[in-house]
Amino acid sequence: MTKRVTIIGLAFAASWASCFAVVASAAGAEYIYKVNKASLETGKTKEVRAKAKTSQVMGGEFLGTKFRVICNKLKLVAAEKPVIKGGVPGRSEKERFAFEECETTICDKKVTVEAGSLENEIVTVVQPATKAGKLAVEYKGTGGSNLFAKIQLTCIGILVTAEIQGTTVWLDSPEKMEQRIGTLIGKTGAEEITEVEKSAGTKEKVGLKCEGKPVTFEGESEIELVSEENWGIF
Repeated sequence: MTKRVTIIGLAFAASWASCFAVVASAAGAEYIYKVNKASLETGKTKEVRAKAKTSQVMGGEFLGTKFRVICNKLKLVAAEKPVIKGGVPGRSEKERFAFEECETTICDKKVTVEAGSLENEIVTVVQPATKAGKLAVEYKGTGGSNLFAKIQLTCIGILVTAEIQGTTVWLDSPEKMEQRIGTLIGKTGAEEITEVEKSAGTKEKVGLKCEGKPVTFEGESEIELVSEENWGIF
């Protein structure tokens, strides 16, 4: 009887381990772009465009004063020819966002936001724990630049510039699903992404700063291929 119980127990454990492996594999990130159900191969690119789904809101502190900048419109500068790139991990390049209809809570109400040239990389979320394992894209300056955007304000008739430095990460929605238009989501507070894992397994702290102090970025953007094909992040 003891031998029979042991054998049954081992068989159950093997079956459970096999089941768990299948589930884990199915849930694992591939860190790739897919277009029309096929992986976007290394060396291949697809031009993209974007628009704001909600207002884009940046908040932080500049010259000792807390501020918020709210932009009602956003798009990718088409002249830059922004593209997503195939391979592992999937990346993008030449993404320069044009923020439009922007206002601020300090100085003169009207404000100009000039984004730097950005590139992204598919990552998974580590922190916050509530979003762990979710697919996302990490945006950073092109060619090693740390510049995310410049905010130009007029205070008492004087033009001043606040530089936003660092990286920002937006969740992909829906993840692991192809459709014509995807959504990238930036969150603040308890839902703000502060650490990610890259395809190679390395972990990285992320975030934006102005004058060494944290800057938050919140908003949703719609991204699609110029070719209007179905695509997704996997």
